[in-house]
Amino acid sequence: MKKRIKSFLIFSNEDILMIVLACLSFSGGIWSNYRQLWLENIGLNVGEIARILSVSLICSAVISFLISILSNKVRIKDVVMISILFRAVSFIYLFVLKSIFWIKVFILLGVMSEVIFSISIWPLIATVNKSDKAYRKHVLVNYISKDVAVVACAFLLGVSIGNYVFDLNGSMFFALVTNLMGALFLMFFKNNKNEKKDKRFESIGFKTSIKKLFSSLTSKFYLIIQFVSNVSYGMLFGLMMLILTNYIEFDISFASIFIIVSNLLGSLFTSLLSKVSDEISVKLSVILKYGLRALIMILAVISNNLYVYIISIVVMYITSRILDDKVNGTYLNRIDTENMFLFGNLRYFLVSLGDGFGVFVAGIMLNNSLRFLFVGAVFILILQIILMFCLDNVRIKEDKLKI
Repeated sequence: MKKRIKSFLIFSNEDILMIVLACLSFSGGIWSNYRQLWLENIGLNVGEIARILSVSLICSAVISFLISILSNKVRIKDVVMISILFRAVSFIYLFVLKSIFWIKVFILLGVMSEVIFSISIWPLIATVNKSDKAYRKHVLVNYISKDVAVVACAFLLGVSIGNYVFDLNGSMFFALVTNLMGALFLMFFKNNKNEKKDKRFESIGFKTSIKKLFSSLTSKFYLIIQFVSNVSYGMLFGLMMLILTNYIEFDISFASIFIIVSNLLGSLFTSLLSKVSDEISVKLSVILKYGLRALIMILAVISNNLYVYIISIVVMYITSRILDDKVNGTYLNRIDTENMFLFGNLRYFLVSLGDGFGVFVAGIMLNNSLRFLFVGAVFILILQIILMFCLDNVRIKEDKLKI
């Protein structure tokens, strides 16, 4: 009996990293949804919030590029830990600062830390288990943790806890605590095998790694498409809580529940599709994931009806979750483990640039109307679909040449 209890309490390195991911995703799920409203609550308008978030994402892109240059010389675990601790520092200062300038500075630090964590966590997990199953597990843990976080805060907002009423500052405190829990669990991660590998790869050099990565046309093309994809994503999701509360006119709690229900539907469809995922081609995955989104958005633009906009937002959330293992995992798992951290940094450089640009454009377009935003996003989405079809053709040709 004691042996069974002991074995139950022993966590593998993969388990520890999944717990770390769960803690940080929970924290991120809270703050990424409520940060926009917190900034609005201190007196900033939609345009100012869009500029702050877009500048933060673009600065994150620069940081991720600098990290990529040092990717052969740093330990991934150290990068993950530093990102978590810097994010904690940003939260602590946001609690006490009154100056708008310094609030902007620490919002920037927090966003950069989130991006660095996102860059680093999958390459760290991949040193332990780089399988399609592990990638799907990583995506699932990330999504579920974010959903649970938003549900928890949606029900807590406005609730009295003793003499304190849980508000947006309470949400930020909740995010800080779970962030620090992630740092605590990461301290238990020890992987001597990976540490030895890191020393061996230091001799490879940045230029050699870049040359090896970009010897593949598929990898180069995929990175370019990441920018276009995330311009569309940033336009649609970057200011979603403001869209739901200011344009659809939901209250905060209902907007949070709306997002959760939409995400849960996405998780349900993800689970159903995962059973037949191996039989679905990459092109069909692109059609299901992005084609359906484009179609319902076009209907929303044509009708300009509030209820069609609401339905289209639900479809956007559902499609954002499904078949990610196909449209992204197919290309990410082609990268050698030793170059995955470097590739991840280069990818997130373009992802953050795209997100930042998308959020900035969304802020401008929303000053006109929600319909105007959807029109712009649909054009980018159609371009993305065309490029992803071309990418799949390049991948197929490259694979045939290798045989």
